[in-house]
Amino acid sequence: YQRISTNNGKTWSVPSLIFKPEKTKEGISRWNESAIFFDEKTHRIIHFYNFSIYPNDYYTGNVKKYTRIYFRVSFDGGKNFQKSEQLIQKGYNNKNWAKNVIFGQNCMQISFCAPIETQKGKILLPVTQIPLDANYRNPYLIPVMAGCFIGKWKNNHLVWELGKMIEIAPTLSSRGLSEPTLAE
Repeated sequence: YQRISTNNGKTWSVPSLIFKPEKTKEGISRWNESAIFFDEKTHRIIHFYNFSIYPNDYYTGNVKKYTRIYFRVSFDGGKNFQKSEQLIQKGYNNKNWAKNVIFGQNCMQISFCAPIETQKGKILLPVTQIPLDANYRNPYLIPVMAGCFIGKWKNNHLVWELGKMIEIAPTLSSRGLSEPTLAE
């Protein structure tokens, strides 16, 4: 659902449905873990979210293999949004959509993050990446890496690069670097 406030959160509109899980031959498709970026200068809003397929209709480690990041943009302060599109690193495609990320084998995702804009106007989206060789038997023990996508406007379209991914030893954290945040 989405709700809109025109007075900085004092009051809100009635919730409206923006996505409903759908049953497909691969499983149940779901949106999850959204992040919003608002550009105060241009009134553009970017709504990022994970788009996942749940093969068994409930959360298992395999969901990580079938998760991609999507986003939709509003150019009028949230009144209307363009059609959602998959976030794809420049030079990659919708299956191998970022360096070392292959749909059906591993994923990159957002998790309770806050995108920022740099002083040079680039949009930074913090992300986590599941390694290609991850063991999915216990999804809560996958040592994830952290990094960020770097978006730059080209006309009214975002072009995405990927920053360096970082990781830490499993002796420091059994789950790696989950839920990263950024500051310039």
